[in-house]
Amino acid sequence: MTQSCDLSDFQGDDEVLLCPLSDYRTAAAVSRELRGKDGWAKLIRGRFVGAYLMNRCEIPGHQFDYQVVDLKRVLTVPLGLVRQVAAKEGRRVRLLPPYREHLAQAFARQFMRVGLPEDLPRQYPYA
Repeated sequence: MTQSCDLSDFQGDDEVLLCPLSDYRTAAAVSRELRGKDGWAKLIRGRFVGAYLMNRCEIPGHQFDYQVVDLKRVLTVPLGLVRQVAAKEGRRVRLLPPYREHLAQAFARQFMRVGLPEDLPRQYPYA
């Protein structure tokens, strides 16, 4: 979940944000909401708080079914470890723009605030 543009400045011991994902069938088997009457429709419209649906991949050698990103479970892992795992895995599928930004927007919606009940003072009150 850490923005790829930030990773170029990170060192191996800097922490990056990750969210787990699973294929839709596995996620739906665990979550009654996902398999419910409108579960799929809510996912594709982005109406599920805490879940993001990624399209299936049909690239030969990298095929996978629809994936659900669990935006409620955020993990931090050292970048060095992520790079080690990536090096062992070899070539992998990556999200391209605008899909990457769409996922980042869904992640941001988990934490953003619409407004506060009381505004902060316009000037520092103890000057």
